[in-house]
Amino acid sequence: VSAAAEGHGVVNYSYGAISRCSAPPGCTTCAAAAACPEGQVPLCNGTATVTCASSPATSVVVSIQPSLVAAGLPTDISFVGSFGPHDLVAFAADCGTPASGTKPAAIGDGVVKFTLPASGVFKLCHRAAGSEKFVEQRSVLLTAAPQTSSTAIAGPVTVHPVYAGVRTALQLRGTMAPGDRIAWAHNCSGVLDFLDPEDGTDMVGTFVFDTAGTYLLCYRRAGGADVVEQQG
Repeated sequence: VSAAAEGHGVVNYSYGAISRCSAPPGCTTCAAAAACPEGQVPLCNGTATVTCASSPATSVVVSIQPSLVAAGLPTDISFVGSFGPHDLVAFAADCGTPASGTKPAAIGDGVVKFTLPASGVFKLCHRAAGSEKFVEQRSVLLTAAPQTSSTAIAGPVTVHPVYAGVRTALQLRGTMAPGDRIAWAHNCSGVLDFLDPEDGTDMVGTFVFDTAGTYLLCYRRAGGADVVEQQG
């Protein structure tokens, strides 16, 4: 609009659904425009070209905990979402072939024990009670890391006595990679506080033990999900 001079005005507008509108001759709805394979839906852009794409995943389960586990170790997985107790869940590389991962299990009260057969990233597949099809859950992935070795570190070597409360130098025989973590504890199960040792082979570190007693050397490999007592 070209104005002869600057001015001010008020514009009133409204919007809503179009009523009594029929498709022009020769047009059809997008859903009926193409026969797409199972698991795919038509995509239309206003032209005569219709493509098929994977249908959006339906998210009945919205999150899991934990999302990182050790391959080969039974782990309790907690599920959050609007599922039924008789629904089935499984982790697989492809939800079209759930046998490529874990055995399907009833979700029950929301906590299921799974053992991932190998390391990798697995999709969460959900099947509603009474349904015959597993559906991939959007953005819910489970990563299975290789198990941590129990002999990665051959044990500490020191020529000096170790006293509680006194900083002591210990040589850890083995190779520590970036991201590896260790801890000294009476029990390696449930360790939360880790030390970041110096990277390299047969490195020497200094440690302080708060109280007298027998300590286990607990080790977690870089990117790992488990904490393993060293047997060396």
